[in-house]
Amino acid sequence: MSVSAKSRCTPEWREKQRLLRATKLDLEMVRYLYEAGHSQNEIASMLGVGQKAVWRFMKNNGIPARTAAKRNQFGDKNSYWNGGRITYGGYVLVASPGHPRAKECGGYVREHILVAEKTLGRSLLWFGRDNP
Repeated sequence: MSVSAKSRCTPEWREKQRLLRATKLDLEMVRYLYEAGHSQNEIASMLGVGQKAVWRFMKNNGIPARTAAKRNQFGDKNSYWNGGRITYGGYVLVASPGHPRAKECGGYVREHILVAEKTLGRSLLWFGRDNP
């Protein structure tokens, strides 16, 4: 750092620069909205700033953030749920927990087996995973 920069970089100058860059939000408004149950993202959209600005403002002003609630992410409650279809080893597997073959793939059955059984109108003969 140059000598002139060192002479300018006083604690007062740093504080002035920090205040210039700080997001100007109403502390009581943010506190009220957050305690009323609004999320940081909702508060940000109400005040016309980004979520990260609200998060940083809360952190700098001592407003403790809530911990995220545990959510059930199993099956169709997951945002990536695609109807119980997955691809594994080149096969499309369909969730069928009650099917006799479902145990070999964790509750999934290969789709071509389900199509064949539906076409035939009966279950395919199957003597177990290790029995040809």
